[in-house]
Amino acid sequence: MLQLKKNFVKIIGTMGEYAINLRSAIASKQLAGALNIMAINDSTQNKLFINFVDGNPITVEVISKMILLAEDTKIKDANIIREIKK
Repeated sequence: MLQLKKNFVKIIGTMGEYAINLRSAIASKQLAGALNIMAINDSTQNKLFINFVDGNPITVEVISKMILLAEDTKIKDANIIREIKK
């Protein structure tokens, strides 16, 4: 579930509740603090490349993190899972 709140989008995943700052794309987990999820800006490394007309890389990063955290049980990256579980 997603909720838009001023400068943040709130995401409710299976492993927790998250927020992403719409200006900075910084993701955090409720009661745990910031999540160290870094964007890779190389479209050749991904199966899905999301490109928007506005050309703002923050927009792409926010939407990518929203999709990732909304389906948090499908995350396979051990570093991200460790961040979520701490």
